[in-house]
Amino acid sequence: MIGPAFTQLVPIVGPSQVKGGITNVFSPKPAPKGYFEKSAIGLLFRPSNFVANAKDVNALREELAGQQDRYDQIAVPTVVFSGALDTVISPPLHVGKLKHQIDGLELVKLGEGGHMPHHAYGDDVVATVRRLSTP
Repeated sequence: MIGPAFTQLVPIVGPSQVKGGITNVFSPKPAPKGYFEKSAIGLLFRPSNFVANAKDVNALREELAGQQDRYDQIAVPTVVFSGALDTVISPPLHVGKLKHQIDGLELVKLGEGGHMPHHAYGDDVVATVRRLSTP
């Protein structure tokens, strides 16, 4: 009973709350101008989309645990950009495990970085991808 009612209320209440979430994800850097409108995040608040996303989020921990057991099989050049000020994940926890599981992992620590380095440090990310893709 509460599930269906909740999914019907989310489209009404959710959009007013999501901009604060975007601010948090990009923190300490600002979100790119127009990000909310251009990213179509509003589609998340369709009841069926919201239910599907909630199921994905609920399964995430188990899925990640299954992936972690296979990280040592990664045999390609791997770079992780880690924002020291990430408020979404714990960089020491997540990156700490990866650097012991992936041989040759290159860690780029971003002292002023948050959870979205591909936006805040886009030029660095592009340069790294180009470097890794050049034979």
